[in-house]
Amino acid sequence: MKRIATLLFFLLPSLLFAQNVYNMANMTVNDCQGIFMDSDAGFPAGDYDHNEDLTFRICVPQATQIVMSFQSFCSEPIIDSIRFFDGPDTNSPLIFGPHAGSTLPPNIVATSGCLTIHFKSDANLACEGWVANWYSIVP
Repeated sequence: MKRIATLLFFLLPSLLFAQNVYNMANMTVNDCQGIFMDSDAGFPAGDYDHNEDLTFRICVPQATQIVMSFQSFCSEPIIDSIRFFDGPDTNSPLIFGPHAGSTLPPNIVATSGCLTIHFKSDANLACEGWVANWYSIVP
């Protein structure tokens, strides 16, 4: 009984405040918050795939900030890189990047209402990828 109570204590907050989970893909979402992960399309399972060239957009109407923070990050150093843009596409102002390796990116803050993330990998090595979350400030 004590074990069940402990389990509920830790799981209940995540069930009450569930966030959508998205994998890196060519897509646009408008969720105010979420969990963002690499594509998990590679081998071994859980790694991102080779030759990816993907753009993920978060556009939240009336948001004054979209903030993304990383809990883990790993890509092939120098080669497989991620970039962040303050706007709806890769022609928008660059916030940060290109970034590669195993150092966590800093918190990324977009102020245009859209955050665009572009990831590109080559045909050789891959890594475990990343886990991040984002939230938006909407007045």
